[in-house]
Amino acid sequence: MVAARTTAEALPLQAVEMSDLYRYLRQGRSILGLTCQQTELLCYLIAFTQPADWSGEDDVLPVSTASNLDIQQRFDLGRTRVKTLLRELAEAGWLLYRDSPNGQRYRRSGPFAPRGQQAYGFDLSPLARRFEDLERAAQTALWRQQEGRRLHREVTMIARTIYALFQTADEAGLTHGQMQEKSVHREDCSVR
Repeated sequence: MVAARTTAEALPLQAVEMSDLYRYLRQGRSILGLTCQQTELLCYLIAFTQPADWSGEDDVLPVSTASNLDIQQRFDLGRTRVKTLLRELAEAGWLLYRDSPNGQRYRRSGPFAPRGQQAYGFDLSPLARRFEDLERAAQTALWRQQEGRRLHREVTMIARTIYALFQTADEAGLTHGQMQEKSVHREDCSVR
């Protein structure tokens, strides 16, 4: 987790929109190597932040103060599974733990202090720092989906053409053996 923290904090903080985070995480989840539960957990943690937290300023970090109990109840998971999911996300560098001295997760803001100055919980700034990766993964996933549809249409057209040719041959009274003989004869002629 220390290596993931160091890597995440080395990247510059960017201003991002929460709606873009939701969309890119869900679209690019398979490319990013996230499971469905991990993706939905990240989206749930993002919901505990405010749009101003994602301004990209160094003194304001998007910190989620969701408790493990909140997460357990939302996803109908046991305590151990919640801890495992959070640890996996931290080890992969998608969130950082910001521990308070008393072990609680909370946000304290004063009239003259920046909003995130005293925030303890799950620091989601790696999402803003890796926003370009999220966007690229979402675009790749979308391209793969479109390419898959295009290939499916192409294969379907070829299959229909082959079926139509077989129908025509059947109507002409050619048997499967006769068609193979003619195709072998054509191959022999083309080799010469």
